[in-house]
Amino acid sequence: MKSRLTRPRLAIIFIVIAGFTILFTFALRSQTGGDIHVPYSSFSPWPDGTKAVYLTLSKLGYPVERLRRTVDEVPEESTLLLIKPLFPVSNATWKKLDKFMKSGGRVILVGGSTVDIDNSKLVQPRRLERPGIVRAAAPTALVRALPGATFESDRRLQSGSAAAVTHFGDNDGALLISIRRGRGELIVLADASLLANSRLKTDPGNIKLILAALGPPEPGRPIVFDEWHHGLIAPEMPQGGLADLPVRVWGALPLWARLILLQALLLTALWFYSDGKRVGPPVPLEDDSQPAANYIAAMADLYRRAGARRFAFSMIYRRFIRDLTGEPGNGDAGDERAVMRVVRHRPVDADAVGAVVRASRTMLAPGADISERELVEAVDRLDRIREGLRKDA
Repeated sequence: MKSRLTRPRLAIIFIVIAGFTILFTFALRSQTGGDIHVPYSSFSPWPDGTKAVYLTLSKLGYPVERLRRTVDEVPEESTLLLIKPLFPVSNATWKKLDKFMKSGGRVILVGGSTVDIDNSKLVQPRRLERPGIVRAAAPTALVRALPGATFESDRRLQSGSAAAVTHFGDNDGALLISIRRGRGELIVLADASLLANSRLKTDPGNIKLILAALGPPEPGRPIVFDEWHHGLIAPEMPQGGLADLPVRVWGALPLWARLILLQALLLTALWFYSDGKRVGPPVPLEDDSQPAANYIAAMADLYRRAGARRFAFSMIYRRFIRDLTGEPGNGDAGDERAVMRVVRHRPVDADAVGAVVRASRTMLAPGADISERELVEAVDRLDRIREGLRKDA
C-alpha cells in the first residue's frame, strides 16, 4: 500500500511542529523573565525595546514591577508606565485609570495614543513631516531638572484640557505635557522612540527625561511597566509542577501568538477532515468504452479456435436486451415483445428493431453456425440500435 505521507505533507508537519516549538520556547522564556522581542516592551533587549529603561531604573533604586494583568491589579499610589501600547487602551480602561489617578496614582503614557476620558479627548497625537528640535516651553519644576535640554522628534501632542501644562514643545505642538487628575497626575510623552534601547545608546541624556518625570525614588510607590497592553499576559494559575505547565504556557503567550496557534490548529483539523472528503461537485467519468463489435473483432480468432462464437454473441445479445428492457434476454419471442414495448413510444423504426431482434434469435438457435463476418455485423447492428436510443434519451 502506498504511503499517504508525501513530501509536501511531511514538510507541512515539520513546519507546524517547528512553529509550536518556537511558541513553546517563547512562552517558557517569558515565564522565566527571559528576553522577548515585542516592540517597546521592557522584556525586549532589541533596538526597539525598552529593557534598558527598566534595568536603569532598577539600578538607580526605583522599585520596578511588570504588569501582566488588567489595570485592576495596579497597586494604589504607584506610577503606571505605558510605553507605546501594542494594543489600544480602551475607553473603559481609561475610566479605570482616571479613577486610579484621582485616588493618588500616576500614569505616564509614552508614545502617541489618544487619551479619551468621559468622551473628552484630553490628548491627541500627531506626526510631523520631518523631525524638529524641541526645547523647554515653560519654567516648570520638571524643566528646571533638565537645564538646557533639547530633544529631536517628529511627534507632537495636542491637548483639549485647560489644565494641561506643556513642559517641552514648539509651535507645532507639545512633546511632553502633564495634566492633574484629582490627587494624581497624567504625564504624556509624544515620542516613544526617545526611550528605545537604540536611542539611549546614541542619546543617553534621554533617560533623564523619564527620570525627571518620575521624580526621586519613593519607597512604597513602585514603577509599574504595563506589559498587558503589549500582549504579554500572565497565567491565571500560580506556577506549579508539570500538571500546570500547559496552562502556564498558554497564559504566557501574547495575544498574537495565541491567534496563530489557534489558526494552525484549525487548519490542521480541516486538513485531516478534508483529506478523505470530496471537495466540489462530482465530475462524471468519461465514457471510454469501446463498442462490442471492436471487442468481437479483436477476439474473433480466439472464438473461432474455441468454437465459441455463438456463445459470445449470446452474452452480447443478453446484455443488449437487459440494457433496453431491464431484464436479461432469454432468446425467445418474449424478448421481441419486451423490446417493442420499449421502442413503441420512441422515434425509431420499431419494425427495423424487431427485425434485428428476430435475426439475432435465429443466430442463437441450436446448431446455428455463425461466421466471423456474421458475428461482427450482428454485433454492429445491436450497437447502432443501442446508441440511437441513448442519444434520443
